[in-house]
Amino acid sequence: WSGMSCGILFEKKVKTLDLVGVDRETMAIVDFAVGNRGAQTGKKLWKKVRYLDCIMHTSDYWEAYRKFLPQDKHVISKAETFSVEGMNNLLRHFIARFKRRTHCYSKSVVMVLKTLLLFQYRETVVSILS
Repeated sequence: WSGMSCGILFEKKVKTLDLVGVDRETMAIVDFAVGNRGAQTGKKLWKKVRYLDCIMHTSDYWEAYRKFLPQDKHVISKAETFSVEGMNNLLRHFIARFKRRTHCYSKSVVMVLKTLLLFQYRETVVSILS
C-alpha cells in the first residue's frame, strides 16, 4: 500500500460522519466507519485498517485525525487528500443520499452502511449479477 487518505463525508439528515479510507494507488475504498463527528468514528476506522502496511496516511486539518493516526506516518495537507476527495465526488455523483442538497437522504444509519458496502464492492456485485 502506498498510502491511505482519510476523508469525511458528512450527512446531515441522519447526523452521521462517514469516514472513508482510500488506497491512493488503486483509488479503491479500503474501509469506512460511520458515526458521530468525534474521534470515536476515526478510531473505529483505524481498528479496521491499522494492519495495512502503508507508507503514509494523509488527511486534512480535522483535529480528530491526530488522535488515531500514527504521527510518524501522518501527513496533514489538504493538497494530499486528492484521492479521498475524488472518492467523495464519486459517491456524491452516483449515490443520491450523499449529495449535498437533495431530497434523497437516509433516515437510517443502517442504510448508510449498506450503501457504502455496496459501493465499496460495486465491481464484484456487478460481475455476480452479470
